[in-house]
Amino acid sequence: MGQEATLCFKIKNYNNVKPTWIKYSVFFLLIAEASAQLRIEQAPLSPIKSNTGFFVYGSDNLNKEIPFSKINGSPFWNADFVKATMFLTNDEVYGPCPIKLNIATNEINFLNKNGEEFTAQPGLIKKIIFRKPDGSKNILAVFRNNFDIINIQPKFKDRYVQELNEGIIQLLKISTKTLKIGDSLFGTQKIYSFYLEENYFIKQTHRIHSLKKLNKNQILAFIPLTKEAKNWLDRNKINFSAEKDVLRFLEYLNTKLQ
Repeated sequence: MGQEATLCFKIKNYNNVKPTWIKYSVFFLLIAEASAQLRIEQAPLSPIKSNTGFFVYGSDNLNKEIPFSKINGSPFWNADFVKATMFLTNDEVYGPCPIKLNIATNEINFLNKNGEEFTAQPGLIKKIIFRKPDGSKNILAVFRNNFDIINIQPKFKDRYVQELNEGIIQLLKISTKTLKIGDSLFGTQKIYSFYLEENYFIKQTHRIHSLKKLNKNQILAFIPLTKEAKNWLDRNKINFSAEKDVLRFLEYLNTKLQ
């Protein structure tokens, strides 16, 4: 049974023309229930050129586009395309297909079956599940942008929140690449670099708490400890400034809360 949906893509034009939104029809064809996947037949579009850029705003460079090739560092969460499934706001499912999450522009780049690269329209994708690149179906990472208490904040509007673990108590993270502009040694040219900014949150069922930083005082302010949990912390020498250690601690707590 075929089902027609409409999907929008932003095709970037690099001949000093501003990006424009072009609408194309995308046909989703359901395969057998056993596969639990969707195949996509897509109208052919010109792929996005590889020398995409980053727009910066300010009195000196309003609407100036800096090619990524001139910026130190990568704007992506994952430098290479990784197989992932996208869940749309209308509950359609797209994929699996190769995806890169741009955490500088908050855009999702993906490849269609012909290897052509597109950028999904903002606000279209509510969840992304990345799979490990070992050919298995094991989950590498999960991102969502429908945590209302987080995404209503202007700073985090529409940003993708990474769920770092499962369970009643979760550690959430928003990773953002911001553009830093400096001067060369003699001030003859600008130097552009991406800087990684990370914001953490603790989620307990329906409550979400923002953490000023990842440390023991911030985290334990929202997680009361039993005597048994305190003893476990002492034995395991948890470093609350290290993400992997915090996840070990939450894994322990969640096993006790099951």
